[in-house]
Amino acid sequence: MTKQELLQKLIDSGAQYGYFKAKRDPSARPFIYSTRGMKDIIDLEKTVEQVDAAANFLASIVKDKKQFLIIGTKPEVREKVTNAGLKMALPYAAERFIGGSLTNFGEIKKRVEKLAELNSKKEAGEFDMYTKKEQVLIDRDITRMTKNFGGLSCVGALPAAIVLVDSAYEQIAHAEANYLRLPVVALANTDCNIKGIKFPIVINDTSAASVAVVLDYIANKLEESVDAE
Repeated sequence: MTKQELLQKLIDSGAQYGYFKAKRDPSARPFIYSTRGMKDIIDLEKTVEQVDAAANFLASIVKDKKQFLIIGTKPEVREKVTNAGLKMALPYAAERFIGGSLTNFGEIKKRVEKLAELNSKKEAGEFDMYTKKEQVLIDRDITRMTKNFGGLSCVGALPAAIVLVDSAYEQIAHAEANYLRLPVVALANTDCNIKGIKFPIVINDTSAASVAVVLDYIANKLEESVDAE
């Protein structure tokens, strides 16, 4: 996908629509093209450059055999985040970000391994000897753990960076990443404070279509990087 194609896809998806001017964070001002009907219009030409810079950075992480974590738990974007994680074979959190997933990574990894163990035993029929009530309780545990940790099943080590869909909404994950000094790529609307974010992407972060365009561009950049090896 070329930058021009990316720009057109962003326009078609409504990525240019920011919030009301009254909700604008001062840090977003340089990325606003105009204000119409009291609503900010994002300068998508600048957004395209932000997306490309972020995608190149993330591709370099994967090229170094490391992972990044995609986080987007708003109902509007959960499906797109899940699809992106599966497509790129990278860890993601779409249903819920569990506090401590980064700062207490060792404990979270144990839970992910426990979930894998339960699924393996279930597939092997090792729970068939249990009573129906006990099997129901085990299934409930598997369902709960899948919701919380299923997207992290492929995680190997602490991610080298994180991608946030709406940095304000994902403030817990953002704070943990800052504490660990992990680089942050963040899709952020005009109400977000983007100061200190290594790779901000000013965009309509509530539009599922716009989020999908950005994540698809990143996925394509990763594929290109792998093919070039």
